[in-house]
Amino acid sequence: MRKTANRAGFSLVLSLTIMALMVLVVLSVAGFLNIESRLAAAHQSSTQARLSAIASLRLAIGHLQQEAGPDRRVTARSDLT
Repeated sequence: MRKTANRAGFSLVLSLTIMALMVLVVLSVAGFLNIESRLAAAHQSSTQARLSAIASLRLAIGHLQQEAGPDRRVTARSDLT
């Protein structure tokens, strides 16, 4: 009877240890996924800002070319003359 009680105590301790390790793994994976999702969102925002800047630059160049007229004209700063 004594050996049965020892085995039951050992299996209880072993199962609780395994369960604690599983909880630790789940928490670490959840933290990792949280950090990775934040990094992905920051990268997406950075890419969107870069693309918006490029589009704005192209629009500004288009407006400058439209105001300058045909390609035969030369534009320069006013302090060059």
